[in-house]
Amino acid sequence: MKLALIAALTFLLTATGAFAQTSTTTLSSGLIFNLTVTTGPITAGHPVVVTMRGQPGGIATFDVGSHMGLPMEEGPRGVYQGSYMVNVNDNMPQAPVAARLVVDGGSASITSNQPVALVGNGLFSPLISNVSCNCGSTMHPGDSMTITMVGMADGVGSFDVGRHKGIPMTEYSPGNYVGHFTCAAGDVEPNARVVAHLNMPMGEASSMVATPHLAILP
Repeated sequence: MKLALIAALTFLLTATGAFAQTSTTTLSSGLIFNLTVTTGPITAGHPVVVTMRGQPGGIATFDVGSHMGLPMEEGPRGVYQGSYMVNVNDNMPQAPVAARLVVDGGSASITSNQPVALVGNGLFSPLISNVSCNCGSTMHPGDSMTITMVGMADGVGSFDVGRHKGIPMTEYSPGNYVGHFTCAAGDVEPNARVVAHLNMPMGEASSMVATPHLAILP
């Protein structure tokens, strides 16, 4: 049993790429023992990881919000694992997560006590309340932009402009961040996104889209 728990935890940390927040729900059904879910917030391109422990040799599926019947695979004996990759259309601050197990003609289901926050396009953020940018819809070499962000105080702010990642922001007053970017010659991206990021000292992180479609032209 120890090996199964270690394997499940290793899968969880590998799939998320970090020590993500998790929630474990227990159930005394005889078929299902518990369900562990990454609770997020989880942004587009990152997985919701679901691990269920129960009787071995069954067929398991799980649901995340409106995404139903997703398959789970049994790795270590009795440990079923599955993941769902969040996309830009997934925006649910409280998406329910449930799993089902069928073994030898019997079946059981379990619902996580903690829903998961899906932040597909960055419009929902538990740390950031507002982001704005004066860039308009097009930019050319020599044009400059200013991006402002309002969120939790004492964080580290940064932003992306297309392929330019991690441009630093300054917290000029508690919870108010500002950053600047100037287009250079060769910066050509017809469909760049402007995204602000906020990282907190205890490891919490969140992002919000400022401009989904920015044309950087010659």
